[in-house]
Amino acid sequence: MIDAAIRLVAREGLTKLTFRSLAAEAGVSLGAVRHSFPAIEDVLKAGPQRGLQLSLAHLESAERIEDFLSPAYDLILSHPDMAAFEVKVMIEAQGRPELLPLARAHYDAFRDFTRSFLEAQGLAPDDALVQVLMALGDGMVYQRVVFGEDHHADMGRQI
Repeated sequence: MIDAAIRLVAREGLTKLTFRSLAAEAGVSLGAVRHSFPAIEDVLKAGPQRGLQLSLAHLESAERIEDFLSPAYDLILSHPDMAAFEVKVMIEAQGRPELLPLARAHYDAFRDFTRSFLEAQGLAPDDALVQVLMALGDGMVYQRVVFGEDHHADMGRQI
Protein backbone atom coordinates (compact mmCIF):
# COMPACT_ATOMS: atom_id res chain seq x y z
CA MET A 1 0.00 0.00 0.00
CA ILE A 2 2.88 2.36 0.67
CA ASP A 3 4.21 1.86 -2.84
CA ALA A 4 0.72 2.54 -4.19
CA ALA A 5 0.55 5.77 -2.17
CA ILE A 6 3.95 6.81 -3.48
CA ARG A 7 2.88 6.21 -7.09
CA LEU A 8 -0.45 7.98 -6.60
CA VAL A 9 1.02 11.09 -4.95
CA ALA A 10 3.87 11.24 -7.46
CA ARG A 11 1.42 11.11 -10.36
CA GLU A 12 -1.53 13.14 -9.05
CA GLY A 13 -0.42 15.06 -5.96
CA LEU A 14 -1.36 14.94 -2.30
CA THR A 15 -4.85 16.29 -2.78
CA LYS A 16 -5.76 13.11 -4.67
CA LEU A 17 -4.59 10.82 -1.86
CA THR A 18 -7.71 9.50 -0.15
CA PHE A 19 -8.55 6.14 1.33
CA ARG A 20 -10.62 5.32 -1.76
CA SER A 21 -7.96 6.39 -4.26
CA LEU A 22 -5.31 4.47 -2.33
CA ALA A 23 -7.46 1.33 -2.25
CA ALA A 24 -8.02 1.59 -6.01
CA GLU A 25 -4.31 2.18 -6.72
CA ALA A 26 -3.24 -0.68 -4.47
CA GLY A 27 -5.95 -3.04 -5.73
CA VAL A 28 -7.22 -3.74 -2.22
CA SER A 29 -10.44 -3.08 -0.36
CA LEU A 30 -11.18 0.19 1.39
CA GLY A 31 -11.36 -1.78 4.65
CA ALA A 32 -7.84 -3.12 4.14
CA VAL A 33 -6.50 0.41 3.73
CA ARG A 34 -8.33 1.72 6.78
CA HIS A 35 -7.16 -1.27 8.81
CA SER A 36 -3.52 -0.62 7.87
CA PHE A 37 -3.68 3.17 8.12
CA PRO A 38 -6.25 4.64 10.54
CA ALA A 39 -5.52 8.17 9.25
CA ILE A 40 -4.29 9.41 5.88
CA GLU A 41 -1.40 11.13 7.70
CA ASP A 42 -0.16 7.65 8.63
CA VAL A 43 0.27 6.94 4.92
CA LEU A 44 2.14 10.22 4.49
CA LYS A 45 4.47 9.28 7.34
CA ALA A 46 5.16 5.77 6.05
CA GLY A 47 6.20 6.86 2.54
CA PRO A 48 9.10 9.12 3.52
CA GLN A 49 10.30 6.47 5.98
CA ARG A 50 10.55 4.05 3.05
CA GLY A 51 12.36 6.71 1.01
CA LEU A 52 14.76 7.46 3.84
CA GLN A 53 15.71 3.79 4.24
CA LEU A 54 16.22 3.47 0.49
CA SER A 55 18.24 6.68 0.28
CA LEU A 56 20.56 5.87 3.15
CA ALA A 57 21.19 2.38 1.77
CA HIS A 58 22.19 3.91 -1.59
CA LEU A 59 24.35 6.61 -0.02
CA GLU A 60 26.25 4.03 2.02
CA SER A 61 27.74 2.73 -1.24
CA ALA A 62 29.76 5.95 -1.66
CA GLU A 63 33.35 5.34 -0.69
CA ARG A 64 34.92 8.75 -1.38
CA ILE A 65 33.76 12.32 -1.02
CA GLU A 66 34.08 12.70 -4.79
CA ASP A 67 31.46 10.00 -5.21
CA PHE A 68 29.02 11.21 -2.57
CA LEU A 69 26.35 12.46 -4.99
CA SER A 70 26.54 9.57 -7.49
CA PRO A 71 24.44 7.15 -5.39
CA ALA A 72 21.87 9.90 -4.84
CA TYR A 73 21.71 10.46 -8.58
CA ASP A 74 21.32 6.71 -9.19
CA LEU A 75 18.52 6.55 -6.63
CA ILE A 76 16.61 9.41 -8.26
CA LEU A 77 16.84 7.68 -11.63
CA SER A 78 15.79 4.30 -10.30
CA HIS A 79 12.95 5.59 -8.07
CA PRO A 80 11.52 8.77 -9.65
CA ASP A 81 8.13 8.28 -7.96
CA MET A 82 9.80 8.23 -4.55
CA ALA A 83 11.58 11.50 -5.32
CA ALA A 84 8.33 13.16 -6.41
CA PHE A 85 6.48 11.80 -3.38
CA GLU A 86 9.08 13.11 -0.95
CA VAL A 87 9.16 16.55 -2.57
CA LYS A 88 5.38 16.84 -2.42
CA VAL A 89 5.18 15.70 1.20
CA MET A 90 7.99 18.05 2.29
CA ILE A 91 6.34 21.01 0.57
CA GLU A 92 2.99 20.08 2.10
CA ALA A 93 4.61 20.05 5.57
CA GLN A 94 4.87 23.82 5.33
CA GLY A 95 1.11 24.15 5.74
CA ARG A 96 0.38 21.01 7.74
CA PRO A 97 1.91 21.14 11.22
CA GLU A 98 1.35 17.40 11.75
CA LEU A 99 3.86 16.71 8.96
CA LEU A 100 6.59 19.06 10.22
CA PRO A 101 8.08 16.55 12.71
CA LEU A 102 8.31 14.06 9.84
CA ALA A 103 10.12 16.58 7.63
CA ARG A 104 12.50 17.49 10.45
CA ALA A 105 13.25 13.84 11.25
CA HIS A 106 13.88 13.18 7.55
CA TYR A 107 16.40 16.00 7.28
CA ASP A 108 17.98 15.16 10.64
CA ALA A 109 18.63 11.59 9.46
CA PHE A 110 20.29 12.85 6.26
CA ARG A 111 22.30 15.40 8.24
CA ASP A 112 23.52 12.73 10.67
CA PHE A 113 24.42 10.41 7.81
CA THR A 114 26.29 13.16 5.96
CA ARG A 115 28.23 14.09 9.12
CA SER A 116 29.18 10.46 9.69
CA PHE A 117 30.22 10.08 6.05
CA LEU A 118 32.50 13.12 6.27
CA GLU A 119 34.07 11.82 9.48
CA ALA A 120 34.69 8.43 7.82
CA GLN A 121 36.50 10.32 5.05
CA GLY A 122 38.76 11.95 7.62
CA LEU A 123 37.09 15.33 7.12
CA ALA A 124 35.77 17.56 9.85
CA PRO A 125 31.96 17.36 9.84
CA ASP A 126 31.67 21.10 9.36
CA ASP A 127 28.03 22.20 9.56
CA ALA A 128 28.37 24.41 6.50
CA LEU A 129 29.77 21.58 4.36
CA VAL A 130 27.05 19.23 5.59
CA GLN A 131 24.42 21.80 4.64
CA VAL A 132 25.96 22.35 1.19
CA LEU A 133 26.01 18.61 0.45
CA MET A 134 22.41 18.29 1.58
CA ALA A 135 21.39 21.27 -0.54
CA LEU A 136 23.09 19.72 -3.58
CA GLY A 137 21.16 16.51 -3.03
CA ASP A 138 17.91 18.41 -2.59
CA GLY A 139 18.59 20.38 -5.74
CA MET A 140 19.11 17.18 -7.72
CA VAL A 141 15.84 15.74 -6.43
CA TYR A 142 13.82 18.93 -7.03
CA GLN A 143 15.24 19.40 -10.53
CA ARG A 144 14.37 15.81 -11.45
CA VAL A 145 10.85 16.21 -10.13
CA VAL A 146 10.22 19.59 -11.76
CA PHE A 147 12.02 19.20 -15.08
CA GLY A 148 11.80 15.46 -15.61
CA GLU A 149 14.07 12.87 -17.07
CA ASP A 150 15.58 14.91 -19.91
CA HIS A 151 17.02 17.52 -17.58
CA HIS A 152 18.46 14.82 -15.37
CA ALA A 153 20.31 13.20 -18.26
CA ASP A 154 22.46 16.31 -18.52
CA MET A 155 23.18 16.19 -14.81
CA GLY A 156 24.28 12.55 -15.06
CA ARG A 157 27.08 13.53 -17.39
CA GLN A 158 28.24 16.20 -14.96
CA ILE A 159 28.28 13.92 -11.93
